[in-house]
Amino acid sequence: MRLLDIKSRLEEYTVIHLSLKDLQITEDLKTFWDSVYRSVCMGVRDVPPFTHGNDFAAYFLVEEKDERFFLLVDDIDELHAASSDVLHDFLGTLRFLQECRRADYSLDGLIATGTLRAPSTPLIVFKGTQIPYFSFPQVESLFHDFQKDNHFTLNPDIIKEIWINSGGHPATVCLCGQFIRDKLRSSNDNQNVTFAHWQQYTIHELYEWFGRHPTYKKMLQSLQDPDAHDAVALLYYYFLGYLGLVYVGSEKEKKLANFLTAEGVLHRLDRLRSEYQMSSAFVDGFLRTKLVPVKFPAPHPPASPVANNDVIVVDILRTALQFFNRNLLQTVCCSSCKIVDVPVCGHRGERVIDQGVYETELARILSSWLGSSDAWSVAVEWHSYLDGIHPNIILTKGTPIERTIILEVAATSDAVSVQSQISRAIKYKDLLGADEAWLVHMTREDDYKPVWQSSDELARGMNVVHFQHDLRFSNMTMNARWRDSKGQSCQIMNEVIELK
Repeated sequence: MRLLDIKSRLEEYTVIHLSLKDLQITEDLKTFWDSVYRSVCMGVRDVPPFTHGNDFAAYFLVEEKDERFFLLVDDIDELHAASSDVLHDFLGTLRFLQECRRADYSLDGLIATGTLRAPSTPLIVFKGTQIPYFSFPQVESLFHDFQKDNHFTLNPDIIKEIWINSGGHPATVCLCGQFIRDKLRSSNDNQNVTFAHWQQYTIHELYEWFGRHPTYKKMLQSLQDPDAHDAVALLYYYFLGYLGLVYVGSEKEKKLANFLTAEGVLHRLDRLRSEYQMSSAFVDGFLRTKLVPVKFPAPHPPASPVANNDVIVVDILRTALQFFNRNLLQTVCCSSCKIVDVPVCGHRGERVIDQGVYETELARILSSWLGSSDAWSVAVEWHSYLDGIHPNIILTKGTPIERTIILEVAATSDAVSVQSQISRAIKYKDLLGADEAWLVHMTREDDYKPVWQSSDELARGMNVVHFQHDLRFSNMTMNARWRDSKGQSCQIMNEVIELK
C-alpha cells in the first residue's frame, strides 16, 4: 500500500513496480535477475531477459525506446536476507540508475521504500525518493535558502568548495550544511563566514564530524571487516589519491569495485563501462587517514617521531621514507602514473609515479605514527584555492590548535612546476594562518638540480625538500632548505639516505 498513492500520480510514465518480497534475493545472480525479469514482464511488454544488473540498466537506454519510465522498489528492507552477490549487484544497479544522465537513459525517477530494520548501507539506499547528484546551481540554490533561513552569509567560494569536494552527493552536501550550522557558526561571532574560516575549521574538525555520522561510520566499519581486505587493497593500489576515472579489467577486480561502489566509496558513471572513480574528494581524504593506517599500519621507528610533543619535519620525513610500501611503488597502475618531460633513465616522456601515490604513503605512515599521539593529528584535505583542486597533508597540534604544518607533495616536476607549487603552498599557508609549509618533492629526474624558494618565501615559513630516488626506491639523495624552530636557516645538500 505504501506506493499506491505514488503510482496513481505517475500516469504519464510507464511504471515498473518491484517488491523484493517477490524476488529470489537469496539465490545466485542469474536466478535473482530472472525473477526481476519475470516481475517486469507482468506490466511491460517486449522486455529482453535479464541475467545481470547491466542488462536491467541497458533496458532503460534512450536509444532503445521512446517511452519514459519510473521505477518503484518496495520492501527494500528485505535485502538484509539477500546473498552477498545479489546485495551488491542490485544496490550498485540502483545507484547507477540514480546517478545516470537523464539524456542517455529513459528512467526519470526511482523511489525505494522499506522499514528501519534494513541494514544501513552507506550513501546508497535512501528511504524515499532517489535523486541524482546535485549540480552546482542546485547546491548554490540550497545554500542560498539555508543562509536566508539561518540569517548569515557564506563566502561563495565555500559553496563552490563544498560542491567540488562532495562531488555533489546529496547526503554529504547536507552533512556540510549541518557542520556549518552546528559547529562552524558557533566558533564565529560574525554573521559573515569567510573562506579562510571555513578552510581552517574543515581541516581540523570536518572529518571528525563525518566519522561520527552513521553514514560514514557504517562505511568505515564495513571496510574494516576482514572480508573486505581485498576490496580495500584494490582501493589502496588503484584509487586513493586520484579523482579521475580508473579502468578495472578482471572480473575479480570488477566484483571488488562493485562492492566499493555499493558502499559509497567509488562512483561508476556508466554501468556499461568498467570505469570507476572515487565518489568524492571528501571520501578520499577521509579514508586515507581513517582507514588505510588501520588496514596497512606502518611499524613505529626505534626512535619516536614525536619528541617533547614536537615534530621535526626534516627528521620525520627522512625516517618515513624507510617505511614506504615498495611493492606499491613498483606495481602502481597506469592511473597512478604520469608522463614527464624531464630526463628519466636517459629518456624524456617516461612514465613515473604520480603525486597521489607518494602522498597516500606519507599520510599512511604519519597517521600511523602520530595517530597514537594525544598532541598531533593528521588530515588529507583537497582544496580549490587558487587554481584547480589540490590535496595537502595537514599536521595539527593541540585542541585548540597550537601549531599547523602544511605538506604539499610534488612528483617529478620540472622547475616551472616546482616554483608554481612553492608559490601556491605559501599562499595557502597564509590563508590558513599555518606556522610552516613544506614542498616535499619526490623525483626520478636524472642528475636533478634542486629548485629553491626565495629568501622572502623562506623567511615567511616556506620550506623545501627534494628526494631523488631510483626505480626500485632503494637509492635516494636528499636536498633541503628550511628554517628551524629558532628561525635559523638550515640546508642539506646531497645527503645519501640508505633505504633498508
